[in-house]
Amino acid sequence: MVGSRDEINATATPNGDEGPAVALTFLNEWLVESVGRWNGIYTVIGQVEAVLPEGESWQVLRFIEDAPLTPLEKTTLLGAIEPFRGAISNFGIDLDESPTELSGPALVAWSPAGWWSFGPAAS
Repeated sequence: MVGSRDEINATATPNGDEGPAVALTFLNEWLVESVGRWNGIYTVIGQVEAVLPEGESWQVLRFIEDAPLTPLEKTTLLGAIEPFRGAISNFGIDLDESPTELSGPALVAWSPAGWWSFGPAAS
């Protein structure tokens, strides 16, 4: 998960049948608990904003909000993350070759009212 002043972008892994990656955007003002404390399996209700086909990507980490991504910004972001690759692997987190973006096929989901409905997954 990564964040900005107003929102947090996250990726979710579907549980059960294998499906595409899912990207979620949350408004900071609506979060009740720190994202660092999230774990487990949740049921999420939202709306698909975009379907990313294979070969396309959605940038989840940005230095400059609300502006087109430049090659310099993308290179700088990747360079800033790379030194942490070894350290975070000790926590069981594996970064793929492009950790600042979600690559298709994937779904980008959005909450129509600016909020998400979360709950423990049904058993």
